[in-house]
Amino acid sequence: RHSEWDCRLEMDGRLKPAPQVPGFCGAGHSGHPVLSRHFPHPVDRFNRPTKQPALRLGFRMVKGLSQGDAEHIVAERTRAPFASLQQMVERCDLDRGAVSALAAADALQCFAGNRYQAHWQAAGVEPRPPLFPALHFNEATPLLGRPGEMEDVIADYNSTGLSLKDHPVALLRPRFEALRVYRAVDLEKMGSESISLWDSKKPWNRGAGKLTPTPFSLIKVAGLIVCRQRPDTASGVMFMTLEDETGSVNLIVWPKVLERQRQPLLQGQLLLVQGTLQREEDVVHVIVGKAKDYSHWLGGMEVCSRNFADGIRTIRAPTGA
Repeated sequence: RHSEWDCRLEMDGRLKPAPQVPGFCGAGHSGHPVLSRHFPHPVDRFNRPTKQPALRLGFRMVKGLSQGDAEHIVAERTRAPFASLQQMVERCDLDRGAVSALAAADALQCFAGNRYQAHWQAAGVEPRPPLFPALHFNEATPLLGRPGEMEDVIADYNSTGLSLKDHPVALLRPRFEALRVYRAVDLEKMGSESISLWDSKKPWNRGAGKLTPTPFSLIKVAGLIVCRQRPDTASGVMFMTLEDETGSVNLIVWPKVLERQRQPLLQGQLLLVQGTLQREEDVVHVIVGKAKDYSHWLGGMEVCSRNFADGIRTIRAPTGA
């Protein structure tokens, strides 16, 4: 039997439509994956059905939630649906910290509707007194607005390390388009010829609403830094992986470039890179010339980079909006 604490890959044939049971936390299509017992058929980022395997998220993704609390939730949810947040707290013997962790992960939509309302309800959670097993109070519900798209994504990353709503770079794409920045998927479509986004002698085309590259020598790409590697056998060369909403870009940083720009390259979470595009058969990478740190655009979102080299910090404290 598989544990719901861990993440696992599920094939299309094993996924079942979510039961539409009132109070079944996370069961509906709008519910949060870590609280649902059965998942809808997998969909792509445009919410279209797909036959691709689906990654089922486990309770372990929720920061601040213990495995014991998660197992209590699964056991009680299997026995009977939860009629309310207070009932879930009482039946699973959850403390305010566990409920706050679930609220932060946006896992209480079926009870609260949105993350702000969930935090409000979590703040009112009280342990069940021994002499009064069923205390219920009728309180007015505050009119709290829904978080904005970026607020939701930032909160998802800070609570679970990812977001199923959207990629943060997708929400920042209009800003990056103004800076003439390419997406990862654009690089895959290019031939062996390099391009430039700031050559004033060649026009910048926006045919059919899409960015069309002009042949030249340099490009700009931007995204989250998710991996840094500096192998001992690479003579000081650092390899980085930059991620945007369409895929990833492989970056190569020569030692002299790294020495001149240590702060953005070693500590930046969201980078805009100017460099030379190179293609060797099916392998595309960018030789970094300049890097600028745009982490302040993330508005306090914490991004964890997997680093495989001495002297590279894993997480830099966000600077705020």
